[in-house]
Amino acid sequence: MFESPITQLQKVSEMPKTEPVTTIEVQESLTDVLYLTNQGQMPSEIKRLLKQKELSFSTLAIDEFAEIGHRLDLIGTVIIDAEGLVVLQQQKLARII
Repeated sequence: MFESPITQLQKVSEMPKTEPVTTIEVQESLTDVLYLTNQGQMPSEIKRLLKQKELSFSTLAIDEFAEIGHRLDLIGTVIIDAEGLVVLQQQKLARII
């Protein structure tokens, strides 16, 4: 059955916003913001801003990004936290960009 874009956006806005999603969930649902990091979590200031703007978001390890590369059409924006990256992660990040 066809769902209007408004209905789809309403469903996205109803998604839980504080729990990290798995790679599989990112592939199957629209995510406004994907936060790539090696820190394990998103800073509270960024999380608060995304909640205020009512955006759906998830956190993903930089090392796992390659697993969702074929579903980039479901991600609106990617924020990359490059703080404290080791050389191998810097190289992976260069390939991502």
